[in-house]
Amino acid sequence: MNTLKHLKMIPGKVKDYISDTIICNSSYWENSTKGGILEIKTKLTTMVEEGEIVAIVYDVFGDIIEEIKAQSRGIVIGMRTKPCCNAGDRIVHLGNVVDS
Repeated sequence: MNTLKHLKMIPGKVKDYISDTIICNSSYWENSTKGGILEIKTKLTTMVEEGEIVAIVYDVFGDIIEEIKAQSRGIVIGMRTKPCCNAGDRIVHLGNVVDS
């Protein structure tokens, strides 16, 4: 699509993949400690701060049983898509961004 935009075959802005790139030096998963119904509070490529709530686990009655928080500042590079989780499941994958 980027090539077609560059050649003016379709409308739109050409994305600069060099200057828009975010580099991570490591990554980690935030895991659940309890099972239940999962609500992800963030989206892919979103920057999150340390302590920010990235997901909430509810019981079948809608009561919050766990709030999953980011351990450090990072970018969301992956996440669980199923609406239910078990204790120990991987929930949100965060990349530690290299400061430049």
